[in-house]
Amino acid sequence: MPLIYCPLCEAHCGLEVDLEGGRALAVRGAVSDPDTHGFVCPKGAALAEVHNHPERLRTPLLRAADGRQRAVGWAEALGFIAERLEAVRERHGAQAVAVHVGRAGVDADFTDFARLFCFQFGSPNFSHAGSHCFMSKRMANVLTYGTLTVPDYRRSDCMLLWGYNPSASCPALASLIRRRKEEGAALVVVDPYCTPPARLADLHLQLRPGSDGALALGLLNVVLEEGLYDAAFTETWAVGLDELRASAAAYVPDVVEELTWVPADRVREAARLYAGAASACMAQGLAAELHVGGLQGLRGVAALQALTGNLDIPGGGLLRPRSPLAGVGAGKAKPAADPIGADTLPLYVLLSDAAQANLYADAVLEDRPYPLRALVVTCSNPPLTWPGSPRVARALEALDLLVAVDHFRTATTRRAHVVLPAASPLERWEVFDRFEFSTEPRLLVSARAVSPQGPLSDWEVFRRVAQAVGLGERWPWVDEEAALDFRLSRLGVTARQVADMPEGLRYRDPAYRTYERQGFQTPSRKVELFSPRMAEAGYSGVPVFLEPTESPFARPELMEEFPLVLGTGARHIAYVSSRGRNLASLRRLAPKPVVEVHPETAAALRLVEGAPVRLTTPRGSITVTVALSSALDPRVIRALHGWEEANINEITEYAASACDPVTGFPPWRALLARVEPV
Repeated sequence: MPLIYCPLCEAHCGLEVDLEGGRALAVRGAVSDPDTHGFVCPKGAALAEVHNHPERLRTPLLRAADGRQRAVGWAEALGFIAERLEAVRERHGAQAVAVHVGRAGVDADFTDFARLFCFQFGSPNFSHAGSHCFMSKRMANVLTYGTLTVPDYRRSDCMLLWGYNPSASCPALASLIRRRKEEGAALVVVDPYCTPPARLADLHLQLRPGSDGALALGLLNVVLEEGLYDAAFTETWAVGLDELRASAAAYVPDVVEELTWVPADRVREAARLYAGAASACMAQGLAAELHVGGLQGLRGVAALQALTGNLDIPGGGLLRPRSPLAGVGAGKAKPAADPIGADTLPLYVLLSDAAQANLYADAVLEDRPYPLRALVVTCSNPPLTWPGSPRVARALEALDLLVAVDHFRTATTRRAHVVLPAASPLERWEVFDRFEFSTEPRLLVSARAVSPQGPLSDWEVFRRVAQAVGLGERWPWVDEEAALDFRLSRLGVTARQVADMPEGLRYRDPAYRTYERQGFQTPSRKVELFSPRMAEAGYSGVPVFLEPTESPFARPELMEEFPLVLGTGARHIAYVSSRGRNLASLRRLAPKPVVEVHPETAAALRLVEGAPVRLTTPRGSITVTVALSSALDPRVIRALHGWEEANINEITEYAASACDPVTGFPPWRALLARVEPV
């Protein structure tokens, strides 16, 4: 049997599956995979548990008049959905319908088809997990270079991980970084927590949560003042150096130490180490995105990579190639109406080609900017994973139609009018680009290992909904394999042929310094250290530091009542967002919701390891368990999200003044809180 590939992170580890009578006896890493060599993380190994789980949804559910959900056939469920969608469109217009795709277990190729359905129905309100994950990093890169950059760890002399902990989110990559460190590459980690990569690092810059922008400007200050930048590259291929220099001028290391808690000498040492390497790459993670200055801070990090001449060179940040897949036509079907967020977050909507889902509650509860009355959600759990859970839950309950597509019952499916059972990753076709992991332009196709019995793939769900609302003729593909054949048609191969290729399909020869032939994918065709697009939209054109609105500096009056800086939403090796708590193999790794507290802080507050405590922010309290951790600064605590019994998002909120003004990302990583015994 050909390999299948895990959808849960950018490594897409090759997997072998032992099957018997439709059951997955085991999932293990495929030794024959030329990139991952048999590696599999706990989440990947648990795909068999997902597939076989006795609580998996196997049939559609329809909510009756008494509020109870009953099992129904696909025809009845689809008929109900079509009737409600048509009623909403008739009364409020197509823009009153939204489609949201979560990240967990969904490949990017399917996302394009979900967008296609939404646009064909007439609504501009397609959204994805990029509303609060990844898209800020992507936008910072696009505004600076025109595309994402991918770190070339295998050939790099210096690796910089900024707010990125692959040991939790992409363990195969963490193994590669560990090996490169053993081979002599330098490692610099910027993170409020002493993560496993930070323990390996030559330098760990343990910054205050939310101060990324100040640290980025401090590193730029050292590079510029000491002449450590690549003058030849910058003069030829960048615009805005003078403006960037002016923005960084005030951020001398001593000032940066006060703002970030990172010693001034470490700021200088890190700048010199990174800028002085023959080649240096960087990875930017979620931690830097999730506060008011997220995008501007990441623009500063992006500028550092460009300024030091580390773009598109061996061992640097490789410019991500354009996808070779044929488009599905979503752009041609895009409605003229503005999506939710276009009035307040125009650059986010433009560059993500999506609505900002965090604003959906305003549209449901207050008709801002217009009414939203129906929502189709696939593989997402908004009451646990979106900021301000109580308001999100009220919005979901107020909808005329909520459709949830998932593997299991969740806080979202319990509120849904219709629940549709989703195929597991073993039961569907998918295509992945492994460039982000291997830095080689190769496509992988994961063929269906077993036919689903009852559930349908996300792709098939949308095809059937499209048929139910009269769009069947605009979906010419008979099944998801045929849809992938179409996507691969430019390359002259079929999905089955690529699935049978042990190393996948190389769609382009490796290339470096591609900008020398075609320029950068920006309006100026150069690196834009000063971004005219940012300036025209009313933001600073150069990176600036924005202090979190809830911090020791911005709200000193809160410090007496809320003396600790709280970071939420960090990744964990066991879970993807709220998914996996019902899987025994994963639950053993992280059995309960905790708040991590430094031992010194715990002693001062009389907190005991394993004891219940009340975690409180200015918005409310939840009860969690204490876990002592020396990986934290004593002034910082950390709590994970995704636990229904202790939902951290009950004590967060989505307030425009506290969110990133460009992306609308919530301030999950920089809040104030207190912890006290119950």
